[in-house]
Amino acid sequence: LDGSYVLTEEEIEESNKVKFFEHFIDDLKRLLKNEN
Repeated sequence: LDGSYVLTEEEIEESNKVKFFEHFIDDLKRLLKNEN
């Protein structure tokens, strides 16, 4: 993973490099699926 996951109640601007933590599990599953 080449980015950061943020857990906050503050408003942030999401990008490909900065995402809310709620996207972490889905991204991790996608990464692991591509490893096989």
